Amino acid sequence: MLVGGPTRGVKMNKALVIVDMQKAFLDPLPIGSVDKLIRDIQERAKRANKLGWKVIPVEFHGSGPTISDLTFPFSEQAIKKKTMGGGNEVVNKHPGLDVAEVVGVYSDQCVMCTASGMVKRNVKANLRLDHTLPYYAENPKWKSFVKETIETYIGRYHKDTSGLFQIV
Repeated sequence: MLVGGPTRGVKMNKALVIVDMQKAFLDPLPIGSVDKLIRDIQERAKRANKLGWKVIPVEFHGSGPTISDLTFPFSEQAIKKKTMGGGNEVVNKHPGLDVAEVVGVYSDQCVMCTASGMVKRNVKANLRLDHTLPYYAENPKWKSFVKETIETYIGRYHKDTSGLFQIV
């Protein structure tokens, strides 16, 4: 379930931010992990659309478009980034964004940097590590690294039972 459905009395501006789902980044990864990641993100995007959220692809400049396997219609044009984090670019293009769920490939790099950039710009950015790169996320050492990295670069968080890291 997506966090942050309709809030009583307050209209929140929300988005699902999909980071670096580009062929250049997905090709070197295990096929089973990539297929699951694509299915999970596609389902998440459908739910986000139903809730009225923006669905924003973020692409690393020069690495091609977001893969066509993600067949749902994006509600927004892709945002090009030239560094690991696309948080500033997302907030610049969508001022007034209140909450974002951030998913994509390479959670230790671009996904986390994008979320961090958004948090620094006062957007509540939540990481969905179960909708990032499962190949790494299932490794106990990886989970420990992610926890330490979030604490160091983003701040306090709460991990719910669904795998969502809610930044607080």
